[in-house]
Amino acid sequence: TTFINNAVITDSSNLSVTSSATVTIASNHALSISKVADQAAVIAGTRLTYTIAYTLTGSEAAQDVTIVETLPASTTLISAVPTITTQTGQQLIWSLGTQFPIPNHPLLITVLVPANVPTGTLLSNVVTITDSNGGVASTAAVTTPVLALSDPFIGKFAGPDPLVAGETLTFTLAFTNAGPSDAQDVVISDPLPSSVTYGGIVSAVPNVAPTLKGNTLVFNIGTLAAGASGEIVFTATVNLDAGVVITNEATITATTPDANPINNTARSSTHVTYADVFVRKEVSPTAPVLAGEVLTWTITYGNAGDALAREVSIVDALPSGARTANPFTYTLTSTYTSTITFTSTSTNAAWQLGDLPPGASGQIVFTMTADAATGLDAILINSVAIKTSTPQ
Repeated sequence: TTFINNAVITDSSNLSVTSSATVTIASNHALSISKVADQAAVIAGTRLTYTIAYTLTGSEAAQDVTIVETLPASTTLISAVPTITTQTGQQLIWSLGTQFPIPNHPLLITVLVPANVPTGTLLSNVVTITDSNGGVASTAAVTTPVLALSDPFIGKFAGPDPLVAGETLTFTLAFTNAGPSDAQDVVISDPLPSSVTYGGIVSAVPNVAPTLKGNTLVFNIGTLAAGASGEIVFTATVNLDAGVVITNEATITATTPDANPINNTARSSTHVTYADVFVRKEVSPTAPVLAGEVLTWTITYGNAGDALAREVSIVDALPSGARTANPFTYTLTSTYTSTITFTSTSTNAAWQLGDLPPGASGQIVFTMTADAATGLDAILINSVAIKTSTPQ
């Protein structure tokens, strides 16, 4: 800008002298911009905030100031302060109009880094400030590396508990990835104890079949996204010699670094019960008897185990040299309720006692008469046996 100043001097004779001075005032401005990220490295699945600061120096205003920000290709914009003027894909534009000299005016941008971005990915970010009246454009860039960090964990459940040896045990594996990043190459390993025999898959989400290595089940899950979960249900038969407790442990692993490896293993314990049926037999009198004398036989039976004894039966091999009433008669008392079926022949008496609960017992009493045809000093031998379909 140029200022011209004129001065004139005159007198009464109309003489005059004129003098002038010209002054030129220079004006200019400069633009600058900077950018920083709030983290030196960002974890996949979390947020990253950029702080942009622009400065206008000089003696004049900048016209049509525009800031253009290009977000990294894999990120998603969460927020921007101040509000952006336009957005096209990953490009953000602030049209700021006329700006007077100002130092370090901030803009804040927050983006989400997807959970599936692998470790080692570099997020490159560039911002530029321009104007329309001669300011030199200024550019700033920042590069942030990505780290993947997942948290796969597993729970294991088994039932029913307790159960009887020989029955089917159902195992459930429940697993998830608490993130924040996707878990890659996830594998679940479940070494079954020797006390069970693998049956088969009931259901699996995701749909995955195990590889059986010896007695170990291996499930290759693949990628388990952050927040995703799954469940695998399978069965096994409890071996008859399983012992009293079945302990089983499953482990989940991934190639992605784990934020909390303590929760990668889960254990279940199941109690195995058995029946323990018993029988005793007594006779009265025990002294030598005479032909025609009546003998009273008492059978005492019960279940001393902790499992229900199913399909319990007693067979009494009647002694030769003694005869029963025709028809065979007996009395039975018990501490439980069940439907009892009786059959007999000339040599055997049999009782089908049904199911015998733990701690239940009963008593069967019947009589026989010593046969006169039995020789002197003959010995009457009477044996009884009890059995159940439940393992003991």
